[in-house]
Amino acid sequence: MLAAAAGAYDKKDGAHSDVAARFAFAIMTGTPGFRFAPPTRVHLAEVAGAYATEMTEGETVREHVHVLETALDRACAQFGGEPVWVGPAARAFAEELNGRRARLKSAVQHVIAELEAKLRATPAKVSRSAAMSG
Repeated sequence: MLAAAAGAYDKKDGAHSDVAARFAFAIMTGTPGFRFAPPTRVHLAEVAGAYATEMTEGETVREHVHVLETALDRACAQFGGEPVWVGPAARAFAEELNGRRARLKSAVQHVIAELEAKLRATPAKVSRSAAMSG
């Protein structure tokens, strides 16, 4: 029932409806602490497999990464251009802002590296017995 509601059987890989994709996302991210019976694990694997294209294309992830990486660019540029605020407090604020911008960009790249490593380590297909033993 979970797999059917998530569009695993009736949707083309890479072309799921927004509602089905949101439901599948909720299943995949909202149930890590649940202990599912082996037959249910098979259906959860079907959900994950049905979304392989969406998960590996990563276009949405790249869009979010761009938003995060550039979130403080405008503010930093304003402090790097003509003086909008001067003095020691202004310099300290600008340094702090630039530091936070650098840390944000670094953190985003770290998340992407971990996500890519997890995706590379995830087999494209698993046997029924492996899914049931999981």
